[in-house]
Amino acid sequence: MNISRKQSWNIVLSMCLWLFSAALTAANYPLEIIQPQEGLSTTSRYYKAYPGLEYKVPVGVLGGEYPFTYQLTTAPTGMTIDESTGVILWSNPTVTGSPHSVTVRVTDYEGSTDNHSWTITVTTSGFIFIDDSATEIEDGSIENPFSSLSDVYRGTDYTSRSDRTYAGQFLYFRGGTYDPEGYTNNCPGQQCQVQWPGTDKPIVWLEYPGETAIIDHDRAADGAYFDMSSVGNASNLFIHGIKFQDMLNHAVRLIGDRATFFECEFSNLGPGIDGENSSFIMYASTGGPGGSDYGLIKDNSFYTLDTGAFIKTYSNYKLVIDSNTFRNGFGDIEGIALKAYDSNIDVRGNLIDGVRRNAINGNWASSGNVEIRFNRVLNANINYSTDIYGALTVNYHDTATAPYYIYRNTFEGTVTVRFATSDDGPFYIYGNVIVNDNSGTPSGSHITHYEVQDPSRVIIGTDPGNLVGRPEDNIIDELGNLTESYLSQLSVYGDAVSVTTALPLTSPTNLQEVVQ
Repeated sequence: MNISRKQSWNIVLSMCLWLFSAALTAANYPLEIIQPQEGLSTTSRYYKAYPGLEYKVPVGVLGGEYPFTYQLTTAPTGMTIDESTGVILWSNPTVTGSPHSVTVRVTDYEGSTDNHSWTITVTTSGFIFIDDSATEIEDGSIENPFSSLSDVYRGTDYTSRSDRTYAGQFLYFRGGTYDPEGYTNNCPGQQCQVQWPGTDKPIVWLEYPGETAIIDHDRAADGAYFDMSSVGNASNLFIHGIKFQDMLNHAVRLIGDRATFFECEFSNLGPGIDGENSSFIMYASTGGPGGSDYGLIKDNSFYTLDTGAFIKTYSNYKLVIDSNTFRNGFGDIEGIALKAYDSNIDVRGNLIDGVRRNAINGNWASSGNVEIRFNRVLNANINYSTDIYGALTVNYHDTATAPYYIYRNTFEGTVTVRFATSDDGPFYIYGNVIVNDNSGTPSGSHITHYEVQDPSRVIIGTDPGNLVGRPEDNIIDELGNLTESYLSQLSVYGDAVSVTTALPLTSPTNLQEVVQ
């Protein structure tokens, strides 16, 4: 018997609901380490270090019951891991004993574990250095670094695109300010891009420890962005600690597996251009699923956006957006924009402050199996009559094709569900703090329905439900913390969590009430 894709999702959903009714304490999705991956080569940042230069990498975790505990069960002398954040630090990598074996274990709140093992080769081979103050004969070594990205690119013309001299190598930025140089296309104008194919150019970019490296896109000139969006070009991309500023349309546009942005800063994007998906980080679409797998965006800061989005994601599978800060979004913009063909996405532990509309948003077309949890969204639009968009927009367009779990967030602003036809989602909303001026649907939920065709697809939890109210109810303070009157709810509602305060984050007891 042949069945349609939508019928398949309904069968899967029915099975999931049966499982939830049997074991409500289970995580929505299995605990899984997605970064680092096992079995890679030294083209991955996780697998190679320079002797004596700090090795610092994040562990990326998808699914499971948050919070997590991290530990190293095998590691070289001097390597540590932050047990609550999963950041690995090795201050002084040594050649002696290389390659060094590492195994990391992650344990979630309900006791599930996952382990990944890899090796770290400590070597001076395969590294180049850049220093904007370099004046001596330049060969890219640590002693005689290059002075510009055009040196790394091996020119700025079309023919230099295919020069593979430094392909697969790691690029250390010494402190200074750099232009986005290389072969540029579609300049001048909003679409101005530096074509930077990961197959031919280095795409592991690292801050030199203790120094500040800035890439100034200079929107007063051309504002060019780095285009790595040919399919697979950005596989094993790893950008750590770099500051990107003053771009017109993007900082980086990419497609590729295992791409990581870690401890970077992005500021001042705009004015952008309609139809170009303006965003600091843009995961480009393949026109279907399977564009970029196992991505990690962790511990970055994003500031001041005039148009577009802070992050836009298309065609991602197993992407984690974890513990980032987003501030100051002006006008018709989006914060975290989850777009078409995204699957198995975990948006967790982010602070979004001062993004007035669409703080967490996206068209969600042909997307699903997404968790939005433990985020704090402050100072968004709070009144539906003023603007239907604010802290969260669920299903901005029709056709979300699998479940979304939205729980343990703090939303100061409008929460709106759009469309929700009989084959969308469903959308589970529970354990959140929601503060806005809207009564919502059902009345008192503070969750607004906009053109919703099948309300049964919007599942509002009952145990736990949501802690809701208006601003004058004084549920949260100006920082988003629960006020003294509500501190007894700390372990049940909102984004604040620790190993000692979290309850088992069970799914709501009315999951079985979805109408098929």
